[in-house]
Amino acid sequence: MTFCNDYHFLEGVRIISFIITILRIVIPILLIGFGTYDYFQTVINPDKAPATEKTKSFALRLISAFMIFMLPTLINLIFSVVTNFGGSMLVLNDCLKNANKGYIDQLKIANKKQLEEYEQKGQNYQSKYNPEKYKNVGKNGELLEVADRLWKQIVNGNFTYGGTPIPPTTTVDCSAFVTWVLNEYGYAEEFSYQHNTANFKETNWQEKFGWEEINVAANEDVTAKLKAGDILVRDTGGAGHMNIIASVEADGTVMAYDCGSASNWKNSDGGPVAKNNFAKSDSRPGKIIRVKK
Repeated sequence: MTFCNDYHFLEGVRIISFIITILRIVIPILLIGFGTYDYFQTVINPDKAPATEKTKSFALRLISAFMIFMLPTLINLIFSVVTNFGGSMLVLNDCLKNANKGYIDQLKIANKKQLEEYEQKGQNYQSKYNPEKYKNVGKNGELLEVADRLWKQIVNGNFTYGGTPIPPTTTVDCSAFVTWVLNEYGYAEEFSYQHNTANFKETNWQEKFGWEEINVAANEDVTAKLKAGDILVRDTGGAGHMNIIASVEADGTVMAYDCGSASNWKNSDGGPVAKNNFAKSDSRPGKIIRVKK
């Protein structure tokens, strides 16, 4: 559990352990001291109390002192032997082991370093973020409206399949189309050149722009996760594909703006095309990118 790696909690455990250690030493000493005193009182004044009674009392105090002193050791022994006794006991045992100055100091150093990294990330974001760069986002229409307009340009133009500058001239492929749409949507500086599928998959868009990301496993059917306007990308580190989801029909058909081949747009009659296999059974892992303003 995480609290056994929280140095604030472990500091408390360490203090409690220290107090228990003091008590397990002091209490037995007091018990032995009182017992010894009673015993010698019996020897000095045998008429005040029977010797057997004082001897028995002294023996009980010795046993109590020994049990108090050995109690933590016995508990640790039980935890180490009975490994399946219960998860909570094992966690407690781990906490007791971690509650030492060396481990706590390591956690403090690691925590300080992490806070410094978060602070640096925040400073970097503030220094790079410029609202003026994104003032035109959405001015050319919503993302799907932009995708539909550019799709019709491809369908009606003289395009062939292939990588391309942005905006494209005579060639376009899957990632070039998505890059072009994002460029026209308003992210002109970031998408002034073609980003390939590997770049779309590996970039943390949530950290960069606040866009939502949903991981996609290999062979996963993501139909139920998709929404209109989502970017679906799958890539194995060199062999990838992506498209923009236009809609998910009631019968489960996934319609998309997909420039995976020239036949897609040539046979589309100007509308999105069905891309069920890519959404339902593609063998490549990837993610869904949900663009937010």
